Amino acid sequence: MKNNTVFLNDIPYFYASPMKKVVSIVTVGLMFLSCDLTNQEDEESDGSILGSWEQIEKRATISAGWLPLGNSFYMVTFESNGTHTIQQGNFANSRNCTGTWLASGNALTLTNNCGQYGESKENLHYSLSDTIMTWTYDFSETGKRFKKADLEPSF
Repeated sequence: MKNNTVFLNDIPYFYASPMKKVVSIVTVGLMFLSCDLTNQEDEESDGSILGSWEQIEKRATISAGWLPLGNSFYMVTFESNGTHTIQQGNFANSRNCTGTWLASGNALTLTNNCGQYGESKENLHYSLSDTIMTWTYDFSETGKRFKKADLEPSF
């Protein structure tokens, strides 16, 4: 007489109960999802916006394209604690602003306090490519292009 006893471990996966299949699929899906979220957090927190950026070009309209800055300057420094400083002006006058920044995806929000000029809030879209940062204002064609500032003296 042949023994027809079948153990659960001997059953191929495709004969497993539907609940076992669902649990397996959900578990594998969550593993992939958690890996993806980890990578996104690393990309957003890599600190590439941190540091000093010197404006090199400006754009008033898309058709005008990017134009050299000319005789003025604009330098923004992003700190890791969510604060920033802006130095701007030309040969005749200048002003310094301080404030906070928040980046989420490609959206950048700057809250500025420029002393006698008061507070302002700017909503921007930005992109980074190597040592170049470009931002455009929400619902506008105007924008600024920056290069990563070399704060070390060059001899």
